[in-house]
Amino acid sequence: MKPTISSIRKTPIPCKVCGILFSGRIYRRYNCDLHYRQKTEEVEKIRSERISKTKTGSKRPPFSKAWKDNLSKSAQHGSKCWKWKGGVTSVNEKIRKSAKYVNWRNEVFARDNHTCVLCNKRGGDHHADHIKPFAYFPELRFELTNGRTLCVECHRKTDTYGEKCKNYDTK
Repeated sequence: MKPTISSIRKTPIPCKVCGILFSGRIYRRYNCDLHYRQKTEEVEKIRSERISKTKTGSKRPPFSKAWKDNLSKSAQHGSKCWKWKGGVTSVNEKIRKSAKYVNWRNEVFARDNHTCVLCNKRGGDHHADHIKPFAYFPELRFELTNGRTLCVECHRKTDTYGEKCKNYDTK
């Protein structure tokens, strides 16, 4: 990128290291191209003066103990939170986040050696699929014989995936 006329100095200035006159860019250049990255005391002083001019105002005082205590009392946890729905968590969510379900899922993956049973794809993103739907057969939710490892693509093709499960014949 070529420097524009407005970004180049009109009058050359001496390099702070070697004293050679140069007309480099206006912003942050106090040394010639040869000594551009070298820092001298004079250059550091100029930079610190510029920084101190831009940073005006005072430093914020530390928070007081009373302020912190008041903040924790008014925190929006539980029933004080604006998203609170009366402590309602769906049964489905509770079951799927339970340790028993997680263990079932890991056992299904281990039994099938983390390999899709339909296409034999190993590794990657897999799902532990219920052969008989989770919603319609609560007694079979944690049966290892009712589980299988499927890759995402094969799982989407099954008749028990997502909304297609509503059309499942429970007989």
